[in-house]
Amino acid sequence: MEKNNADPEANLESNVKYFMQELGYYCSQASFATLQKLLSIECDTSAFIKALRPFPGIALRFETCGAVTGSLIAIGLIHGTTGGDDQGQLTTCLTIADEFCSRFEKEMGSTRCGDIMERQFGKRFNLRQSEQWQEFRDAGSKEKCPEVVTCAVRIAFDLLSKGRSGDHTK
Repeated sequence: MEKNNADPEANLESNVKYFMQELGYYCSQASFATLQKLLSIECDTSAFIKALRPFPGIALRFETCGAVTGSLIAIGLIHGTTGGDDQGQLTTCLTIADEFCSRFEKEMGSTRCGDIMERQFGKRFNLRQSEQWQEFRDAGSKEKCPEVVTCAVRIAFDLLSKGRSGDHTK
């Protein structure tokens, strides 16, 4: 895995692949872990990684892509608020989140896992069925899914590295 003291943006793909292929993280976990590492987001990393386990396609139901949810959590940790009293910070957080989703949708065609799967693989795989899970793996998921996660991380990294709030990061 690449160190974060070099050019972090150049390390996006290698970090995503490390988290997904070496550690077995799913898309939501790998997107968050890569952003957490490269942007030094302060948090209980292992708790977030554990909590993100059911997020791929929101419980494998073809809903929001895990690369999107993991990236949005990183955005929230940097720009989010704990209460409703900071309207300016809330607006900043939601503006960045909206820009992230818009740019991701423009590049991937959707923020929905099923749509992205269809675009990447030519079909949707019901990953709740073991035979389709194996077919998904055989179709190249270990190569194609990191491409989607790298896209999400690149967009989020670009947005987050432009105007970081020091309150939530190291």
